Amino acid sequence: MCTVLLADDNARDIEALKLVLEHAGHRVVTADNGCGALLAARRERPDVVITDWNMPFMDGVELCFQMKRQPALASIPVMMVSASSPPGISAAPWAAFFRKPVAIRRLLDVVSELVPPQRAKV
Repeated sequence: MCTVLLADDNARDIEALKLVLEHAGHRVVTADNGCGALLAARRERPDVVITDWNMPFMDGVELCFQMKRQPALASIPVMMVSASSPPGISAAPWAAFFRKPVAIRRLLDVVSELVPPQRAKV
């Protein structure tokens, strides 16, 4: 299917989403903070990124902005997840926002929508 980068500082959230995504046939790469996620995005070139908003060292919002500033990463769609309401940003740099707990079926549907079959790689 596709390569998904998961970024979250909550190990249980990462493990739960990783299991669901792998069961759906996706390759999953993980990071426990925004800095690690940015490095993993540069190295792995994922098809989609799913990131938590609140993380140490670099939050999900800054991760999105950093990715948009780098031509090799700018076109990778990002899905933001958070227990909080969406940040009040006029032009959000992510493609979708989900409140935790995430509705798994909807998350999988959006991953499929964001990654056209011809772009997906494993």
